[in-house]
Amino acid sequence: MMFEDLDKFIAENPEEVLVTGGWTDDKVSELEKQLGIAFREEVKRFIRKYGVFCISTIGRRQDELVTKRQL
Repeated sequence: MMFEDLDKFIAENPEEVLVTGGWTDDKVSELEKQLGIAFREEVKRFIRKYGVFCISTIGRRQDELVTKRQL
């Protein structure tokens, strides 16, 4: 599945990651309406699974940050 590496990263770095939890289809639709856009299906799957997702970079040097390649 496409989220396995991300799930592993979240599990291994709970102090660095904020995940609000998944959103319902109704909530995703409401967000699309408010923003006046239509999300691609991949984005909708991400929002349904994670909701809002944030990685803390406070106090980190650039070379310490996780890159897309590392994930």
